[in-house]
Order: sequence, then C-alpha cells, then structure tokens
Amino acid sequence: MDTTWKYNPIKILIMALIVSLCLPVNGSSQESKENKDKSLDKSLNAARESLEHTKARLRKAMQPSPENLKNLGNVCGLVFDVFGGENRNVYGVNIAGICADTINDVTGIQAGGVTSVTMGTMTGAQISGLLNLAGKTKGIQISGVGNLAEKMTGVEIAGMFNVGVENTKGIQIVGFANVNIENVKGVEIAGMFNVGAKNTKGIQAGGIMSVTMGTMTGAQISGLLNLAGKTKGIQISGLGNFAEKKMTGIQASVFNNRAEQVKGMQIGISNNCKKMKGVQIGLFNRIDNGILPFFPIINMNFSSRSEE
Repeated sequence: MDTTWKYNPIKILIMALIVSLCLPVNGSSQESKENKDKSLDKSLNAARESLEHTKARLRKAMQPSPENLKNLGNVCGLVFDVFGGENRNVYGVNIAGICADTINDVTGIQAGGVTSVTMGTMTGAQISGLLNLAGKTKGIQISGVGNLAEKMTGVEIAGMFNVGVENTKGIQIVGFANVNIENVKGVEIAGMFNVGAKNTKGIQAGGIMSVTMGTMTGAQISGLLNLAGKTKGIQISGLGNFAEKKMTGIQASVFNNRAEQVKGMQIGISNNCKKMKGVQIGLFNRIDNGILPFFPIINMNFSSRSEE
C-alpha cells in the first residue's frame, strides 16, 4: 500500500508562511494592493488545495483491503501492533510501535512510536514520537514533531508544528510554528511563528512573528513582527506592528507601528496611520487626517473626521 504523501504537513506549513508574507499593508497604491490581494488568494487557495489532497491521500491509504474489511470491528479494550494495524473503532487504548491506525474513532488513548492516525474523531489523547493526525480531535495531541487536526478542540503540543485545517478551539504550543487555515479561539504559543488564515480570538505569542489574515481580537505578542487585517485589542512587538485596516486598542513596539485607521494609541519610535482618534507617542508621529499631520514626541487627533 502506497502511503507516500505528495502533499505533506511540511508543505502545508511552507504554504501558510508564504500566505503570511502576502498580507498587504496600508500606504500601497491601489494597483499594488490588488496585486497583493490576488497573490494572497492564490497562496491561500494553494494551501487549502494542499490540505485537501493530504486528507484525500490519508483516507485512501487508510482504507482497508476488501478481504480484510470483514475482520475489522469494534475494540473496547487494548490493541497492540508492532508495525501498526487497521481498526474500525477503539474505545480504550491503541498502541503501535510504528503506526497506530484507526479508520473511524478512538475514545481514550492512542500512542504510536512514529505516527498516530485517526480518520474519524479522536476523543482523549494522541501521543506520538513523530506525528499525530486526526479528523476531529477533542482532548490532547502531543507529538515530538507535529500535530495535524482537521478540527481541534483542546490542547496541541508539538516540537515543530501544529496544523489546524478547520476551526481550532483551545491551546496550541509548539517550538516552531502554529498554522491554522480557518478560525482560532484560544491561545497560540510558538517559538517562532503563528499563522492564522482567517480570524483569531484570544492570544497569539510568537518568538519571531504572529500573523492573522482576518480580524485579531485579543493580543498579539511577538519578538519581531505582528501582522493583522483588523485588530481589536493590543499588539506588542520588538520591531513592528501592522494592521492593514482598523486598529482598535494599542500598538506598542520598539520601532514601527502602522495602521490604516487607529482608535486608541500607538507607542514606538515611528507611528503611522491615515486616520486616528487617539494618541501617538514616539519620535516620529504621523496622522494623515490630523490637525497636525506630523509632530514629534506626542501627536493626537480626536476629530470626527477620523471615523469617516
């Protein structure tokens, strides 16, 4: 049986990071912004296509042969396979030296020395030395390298990456990157990158960069950069914060803060926005529609034009 992945989680991760770099920022020409939007859509569609192919390949590889189908059934206790096995439902513990495979559901614990795979719903814990893959997960995924979940509700902990195909609710903790193609509600903590293709509600904390393509509601905290389409809350970074559309709350960075429209405060060496209702504190402060478009140290604007 050929189980080689033409579209693997590493490729998904790379695609998602490419998507993050295509996020348009304000101040660009309309033509440039349209080109970036097209590039964003193309990259996002490529990432989605890659994920769909991954799921399709997995499902095909996991399908039991017709002659063995009649031997598959429910297991209510313990299943142990040195090199892996195929089981319809497991309600207790499934342990394998190389791969713990379950065609439908697992309710309990699945532990694989290399990979744990559940095509249906995993309710409980998946523990693997290399990868955990599940259709829908409610509980905990712990992996030495990565976790891939179609829909995650609970906690994901991995050495390198966590990938969420649909909505993610809970906590993601990883050494390298958290990548979510749909919405996130909860907390993302990454040693390097957090990437959300749609909306995020909660906290994104990344050692290098945190990205939310849609609306970020909560807090983005990164050592280098924060990027969001629209922000409601706070952005804190070592180098820069960027909100493509409206920023409602606080942007604080050592160097640069930038947004299309701000309702709140910007704190940094360089602060830039087109429209503002609030205060800028920094060496270079620019408000395009302000009474004083540029003023050092402190600049502010509270006119009604800022929200037109």
